[in-house]
Amino acid sequence: MTFIRMIFPGLRVVLTIVVAIIVLPHSSPAADLRRELLKLSQAPLAGNQSVFDEGTVAYEQGDYDRAYAIWMPQAKAGDLGAQRNVAHLLRRGLGTELDAERALYFYERAARAGLAGAALNAGMMRLEKDAPYFDTDDAAEWLSLAASAGSPIARWELGQLMERGDGLRQDKEGGLALIKAAADAGQEDAIAELRHRGILPPAPPPPSPQGPFEPDVGAAFTEGVYAFQAERYADAISAWSPLAEAGVREAQFRLAQIYHLGLGVPVDLMMARALYQKAALTEHEGAIAALVTLPPDADAVNANPGD
Repeated sequence: MTFIRMIFPGLRVVLTIVVAIIVLPHSSPAADLRRELLKLSQAPLAGNQSVFDEGTVAYEQGDYDRAYAIWMPQAKAGDLGAQRNVAHLLRRGLGTELDAERALYFYERAARAGLAGAALNAGMMRLEKDAPYFDTDDAAEWLSLAASAGSPIARWELGQLMERGDGLRQDKEGGLALIKAAADAGQEDAIAELRHRGILPPAPPPPSPQGPFEPDVGAAFTEGVYAFQAERYADAISAWSPLAEAGVREAQFRLAQIYHLGLGVPVDLMMARALYQKAALTEHEGAIAALVTLPPDADAVNANPGD
């Protein structure tokens, strides 16, 4: 858990300002606004920092009861960082009984005073559809504050709400701008969505350690890679076996690993050794190293998959 003690100004964030900062990052007004927000965001929080740090040490040591006991008086006294941390503990039932609604109270109390991290937490809780506190209007308000502070998650969630007009006025162009900003910051859901819409190019296939293949061989090998990554080992074996028989050393090596480790099939050290040896003959470094790890009697003894 990261404990942040920085506030962000403004409770009722105007969404046009949020989008303007994102869409016009190099404009003079946007740059001026960024500088003003940065100045305001550095205002000190209430509370004793040394006491707050004692709570942090207790938390990191797993002493959640003590962390809660330290932070709760600070939270009640108005320390925004303590309010957020108490909310974390209440939300997870650490050091106190689990109480999601009370956690939300402290998140929103800190967010109302301008703590952007708490605003993100509050906004995400307000989006929990089966919860009694589900409210897209409030979610949009808190996510606006967090998005203004630069949160990629908040921008992704707020962008979706804005595109649908859920909790705020529909603005498809502004919503897309927020989603793009989230993707630019590396938010994986936003990247996947833009790829799905054709705005971003598809993800490149995983590179092969062996180097370039003929097109048909490369397609079959990649099919095996995707199957392996999805833990569909039988499909991976089906894709790689013909390639291994044709002398593709990377397919030989990867099949050997499947039999060596018993992935979706019984462990077969004899088969693993034979495939490693074929790949090693073409100086496949992984196969050469793997042969050393096989027991000397691998040709005679196979592990029982039930062991």
